[in-house]
Amino acid sequence: LIRHDQLINSMAEGRAFPGFAEGKIAFMPTFKFDKESHSYDTSHKQRIPAWTDRILFLPSNGIRVLDYQSVPEAQHSDHRPVYGSYRISM
Repeated sequence: LIRHDQLINSMAEGRAFPGFAEGKIAFMPTFKFDKESHSYDTSHKQRIPAWTDRILFLPSNGIRVLDYQSVPEAQHSDHRPVYGSYRISM
């Protein structure tokens, strides 16, 4: 799925968020879960999972991504939140 991610592809082609960057996605898609479950959409719609909750930043020589993850335990919604930790040097 990551190869077909719309945001990644749009940014690579310069069509969205020019100059912005994102940490490496090393977590499962964060959207289209069944609520209160670890299962992706089991309804009749069978929606395709996606990474919709994202953190973008303007890179500079002083910014380094330390951690970029989702929170799979947060099951109150069909989204899973994401968080990032960054080191900023001046």
